[in-house]
Amino acid sequence: MPQIIEQFIASKTGDPAQCEDGLFTSGDFIAVIDGVTAKRCPPHQQKTGGRMAMEALIAALPGLPTLASCEESLLFLNHALAKAYGSSYAAAQEDRSLRMQANCILYSAARREIWAFGDCCCRLGGQVYAHKKRVDTATEQARALFLELMLLRGVPQEQLRREDPGRAFILPLLEGQSLLANSSGPFAYPVLDGFPIHPEQAAVYPVAPGEEVVLASDGYPLLCQTLAESEAALCRILAEDPLCMRLFPSTKGLQPGSASFDDRTYIRFLAD
Repeated sequence: MPQIIEQFIASKTGDPAQCEDGLFTSGDFIAVIDGVTAKRCPPHQQKTGGRMAMEALIAALPGLPTLASCEESLLFLNHALAKAYGSSYAAAQEDRSLRMQANCILYSAARREIWAFGDCCCRLGGQVYAHKKRVDTATEQARALFLELMLLRGVPQEQLRREDPGRAFILPLLEGQSLLANSSGPFAYPVLDGFPIHPEQAAVYPVAPGEEVVLASDGYPLLCQTLAESEAALCRILAEDPLCMRLFPSTKGLQPGSASFDDRTYIRFLAD
């Protein structure tokens, strides 16, 4: 059984009920689930699509067979997400922007492997594997450029933080991004959404017995060896660059009154 050293989860707004990240631990699996923030579809049952996707996958994980392979596990979770649509499945099939989406990273104790599907990250053997999406890099740079121009035109930083016109500038790209999910081409990306996926696109990492592992969502720009170090790095970055446009560009910045630019989850453990 994996030996958990430390774990943490926090909402970007400070309200746990709004957090779209999820954390699952058992003797067989450890998983970080990162529900994707909806760009256009309205909340369902007072919850965002990202929150609903996360909750559906966390609820399904106890039923994941102990010896399941990476492909079997991803298909199992994707099927659970498909069932979570209920009567909304046909509408989501027709309109991709209505789809629930989630990234995930799992550790299988039986297989001693880490499986990353999407942009959650891990730290193994002193090296960080971030799984950055090319489409995110493009939109982040476009937002950063727009905000730099606004600053040069004399728009106060606090106004940019409050209104984030850079986010509005890239919103058409964010709304259209769902067309790239589980598709082909240079900007395509893998994600669990309840529709056909490509499990072979998962990143797989073998883990040695007793090796220290960190799994996290992408709410940590710098994934360090300890939670305290990762939190300290995040605090420094947000203090120096609250617009999240220079040190580690993002598609959104630190909103006034928020705890961070994104939800974040961290777990460190020793493999069995």
